[in-house]
Amino acid sequence: MGNKTWSILTLLFLFTAINTVFAQEVVPRCGTQDLESIKQRMLDNRKAMADFVSPREVTYVPLKFHIVADAQGKGRIEEEKLLDALCQLNENYADQGIQFYIKDGFNYINNNTINTKPGTTTGISLIRDIRRLNALNVFYTEQTVEDQPIAAYYQGGLTLDWIIVRKIYAQDERVLTHEVGHYFSLPHTFHGWDSEPWDPAVHGNPVQKYAPDGHTINEYADGSNCNPDLSQDNNPVGDGICDTPADYNFGGNDCTYKLNALDPDGKPVQPQVNNYMNYFFGCSNYIFTDGQKTEIQRSLLSKDRDYLRSNYQPNIAEIKDPVYLVSPGDQEQVNRDRQVMLKWQGVSGADFYLVEVDRSPSFDYAPISEITNVDSILIQDLDPERNYFWRVRPFNEYYTCADATPARRFKTAKTVSVQELPFVQFLNIYPTLLHANDVIHVELDTEIGFDSEINLIDVSGRLLQRWGDQYFTPGSNRKTLQLNSIPAGFYLIRLQTDQGTVVQKIIVGG
Repeated sequence: MGNKTWSILTLLFLFTAINTVFAQEVVPRCGTQDLESIKQRMLDNRKAMADFVSPREVTYVPLKFHIVADAQGKGRIEEEKLLDALCQLNENYADQGIQFYIKDGFNYINNNTINTKPGTTTGISLIRDIRRLNALNVFYTEQTVEDQPIAAYYQGGLTLDWIIVRKIYAQDERVLTHEVGHYFSLPHTFHGWDSEPWDPAVHGNPVQKYAPDGHTINEYADGSNCNPDLSQDNNPVGDGICDTPADYNFGGNDCTYKLNALDPDGKPVQPQVNNYMNYFFGCSNYIFTDGQKTEIQRSLLSKDRDYLRSNYQPNIAEIKDPVYLVSPGDQEQVNRDRQVMLKWQGVSGADFYLVEVDRSPSFDYAPISEITNVDSILIQDLDPERNYFWRVRPFNEYYTCADATPARRFKTAKTVSVQELPFVQFLNIYPTLLHANDVIHVELDTEIGFDSEINLIDVSGRLLQRWGDQYFTPGSNRKTLQLNSIPAGFYLIRLQTDQGTVVQKIIVGG
């Protein structure tokens, strides 16, 4: 198979004036490169596995999610959307005995080329080096093909073999399911018509013997010319799967076939509008046919896919109990201005917790997300005197369908001056003008002992260096802090306590 095999799920809205009563409605379309090789791989598997019997037990397929951002780490998709996507994917493949699990967590990538031009020569080279060789690789990016509204594609060829999904389509019910179908060697139901939807003014009605690709024979409405003979490895009729009805790439936005296309024998065709591998949108009950399911199983269990199979058993426990948030309480004002310790009660079956914090209760303003395997987490770099919302979603590597908790609100404390810390009698942070790699001295007299941490932040509030677990004993204290190498500029030294925060400006010279 060629290395440039692409199957691209394209949501391309072409607003074209068509002055014929046979005009098709404008619907999302699919653009492809060399889908014939995908069909040929299916036929090769069929011939090599003529005595194939689908296994009775569930096969668990490792799936590696790659979350791509720009070079500055901005613009990546939220993890909660990928948990939703995996939940939907497993639901769509459940009746085939195929289930997917997250392989070794999420992989975070900061790269402009992969994010916006994954199909270029450079993009392919970078992805080839990053992908995991023991999993189905799915990359979520800002763009798929630059300046083209393409939702997703399967980058075929066994030396490449990954899926790219544009992040805005991550939660679409069928996008990932469709591309995984191509990954498992399924052609479109309208094979041969991939780049040219049926138009009676162009293709005639009845249609001719051959599809627009010039070599695929159009399937008859009654399927009488579909030959499922296992001994042949060249089936030129339609998609080569005889229980998918004739389809000449019609598509529709409301799951309804409204046209009157005729097959080469003059018989009206009736496509299967709710098939995952065509382009009728808006259906509520998408399916794979039994024939398609058999071909998917053959592909999964073929020699080419042996890297997906191992003796590893993922945690498949269903998470039934809701997470209970412990602290902070709802609408509580916490005693730190820029950080908060979040705690909750763990639940049975959960190996991980997705924790989200944001200024907006819909978590769409500037969300902070962290994944942890324990029942608490310290969230830092918050703004003082602000309302924040937080929620927690439990999951394991397989079961990602559990809901997040309802959002709970807390408010950060205000930043206070040393005069508002009555137990601190004297504080001096110096020098305030220094060079990179210098040391900073902290002298402090206090009536009581207290725990604190000291942070170096820039003027935007970004944390650059942290000296944690700084304990000051009653009486006089002196601490020396070694600066890392930092550029010249204005910075803040922030001493945080449970009772408040002290901030000192410093200048680092060149």
